[in-house]
Amino acid sequence: MNLLPILKKVLPHLSAKAITDVQPMDSSVGGVFVMRNDKVAFKNYYMVPNQNECVLYDTPECTYYAIDVRPEVDAWIKEQPIHMWKHAEETDGCHFNFTRYIISEGLLSWLILRWS
Repeated sequence: MNLLPILKKVLPHLSAKAITDVQPMDSSVGGVFVMRNDKVAFKNYYMVPNQNECVLYDTPECTYYAIDVRPEVDAWIKEQPIHMWKHAEETDGCHFNFTRYIISEGLLSWLILRWS
């Protein structure tokens, strides 16, 4: 029996896992990453949970949210009315490639429609 065809199929998968510690990506990864076209990519934006700074701006008429955004979305936010967003002062845990904003629920709706 010739083992060469079997080794050709099995060995690349075994050696890749041994060298690079490859693991499948699933929905538990969360955070700033997303699967697009079977490749790992950055999300356009990421809702920040438990951001205490948002409470400072909440009013009965409007709720504010903390959000981390990519550079493209960052430029888009800066084009929106100034009363709808503010740079966040708390940036703990913000990915180095993202910018954190405090945005109104109206701007959040626009952002979801534009960048999702």
